[in-house]
Amino acid sequence: MSNAVPPPLLPLPSPNRRKVILWSLAFGAFIVVLLVLHFFPPGQYPIYPVCPLREGTGLDCPGCGGLRAMHQLTNGNIAAAWRLNPAVFVILPLAAYETLMRVFLKRPERSVLAHTPSLIALGVLLLVFSVGRNLPKLAQWFP
Repeated sequence: MSNAVPPPLLPLPSPNRRKVILWSLAFGAFIVVLLVLHFFPPGQYPIYPVCPLREGTGLDCPGCGGLRAMHQLTNGNIAAAWRLNPAVFVILPLAAYETLMRVFLKRPERSVLAHTPSLIALGVLLLVFSVGRNLPKLAQWFP
């Protein structure tokens, strides 16, 4: 009687093959999310999360309207997406660039988010945007 371990029924994929499988699954999930956003408008279906800041205070965070803007973009309505949340037009290219630099090119040093001044500038931009979009609502609080 031998103590040898029997070979697995299916060979394990190589590390490169696993990466391809994982990226294929991630890309497939991304496509599914885009299709859900395209066919199920956020204002009409309760499957989307609600913003706790907006629910609690009535104020819009920098992301409020982002899902509705993405829905409009998947339908080709760029002007409507801009009206809902212009920050999407900053965040999407930034996210694409970050993914390209960090994941595909393996160059995290070229990442915008790897540099403190860039992070501060992005934070200030989002803060100014958030305050600016809430000025009419804030004016009601302080007549």
